[in-house]
Amino acid sequence: ALDDVTTGQVPFHDTKVVKFHGSYQQDDRDLREERQKLGIENAFSFMIRVRLPAGYCTAEQWLAMDDTCQRYANGTLKITTRQTWQFHGVIK
Repeated sequence: ALDDVTTGQVPFHDTKVVKFHGSYQQDDRDLREERQKLGIENAFSFMIRVRLPAGYCTAEQWLAMDDTCQRYANGTLKITTRQTWQFHGVIK
């Protein structure tokens, strides 16, 4: 499932396990129609949540999370009202 490099998505039966651990499979809606016309699968990526206890972080934590986001995601780092970090655009 996660180690299948022939596809960018996680099989449906594995999505519940992935979601339980704070990761959500998404596809790029802006590219969906164009990719369907070409007969190729959607442009899948993941949004990953990381807990942020009490909604507080130090400058060092922020810099470490920002570095992780730049390295593994699309560069968008969010802190939510649910006291979590969100990384968007993580590729399988």
